[in-house]
Amino acid sequence: MWTAWGASFTLGLLATAAVNRTNWQDSRVWCAFAVGGGVFFAVQFVARPLGVLLASLAGGEGPPSWLVVAVVVVFAEVFKLTAAVVLHHLYRGPRPGGGEVGAAVGAGFGAWSEAVILRSAFQMAQLGLPGGVSVGAVLAASVARLLGAAGSTGLAARLATSGRTLAGLGLAAAAQLVLDPGVRVVAPSPRWTVGLTALVGVGLFAALWASGRRAEERGCR
Repeated sequence: MWTAWGASFTLGLLATAAVNRTNWQDSRVWCAFAVGGGVFFAVQFVARPLGVLLASLAGGEGPPSWLVVAVVVVFAEVFKLTAAVVLHHLYRGPRPGGGEVGAAVGAGFGAWSEAVILRSAFQMAQLGLPGGVSVGAVLAASVARLLGAAGSTGLAARLATSGRTLAGLGLAAAAQLVLDPGVRVVAPSPRWTVGLTALVGVGLFAALWASGRRAEERGCR
């Protein structure tokens, strides 16, 4: 259990520090990371009643699983983006900026969610059941999803703090739906799933990193 928590939170902290490389010692960055963890628990609290509500609206018949996943993802992204934008305005300054605060919130959220996944994977590995997915593959996918969470929330917050809130929310929700379950649906094998997840997750993080570098270069001119 502790290995899962340690690995996940180490990844989350490293992702946060990488995006906030010029001000990683700022306590506000780590407050945003902690808020992201709080958002994770808030989403878990809302997800179950939301599923019950969808079932009642469907007339007692279970709603399609894709619909439940999509609604929960949108709610999660609304919570994360709201937290990032509120913190950005509370901090009253460009540093940490919208993208940097968003990345910290997304990484804090992702650290908790991936810790749960890694814990289950490590437990399954200890059982030694044949045909299971390797721990290395699960860890690689977790790294990619966590980077994707930081990247998508950071990009969404950067758009939102620039006056394009709906565009930011749409980007974050679409990115998370692509990461899971989109990749699992289209991938023909577990190896493809890991590869496509890595491509999307690292791509989102790289896009946030590049946008941050451009913002820094404009600020220096």
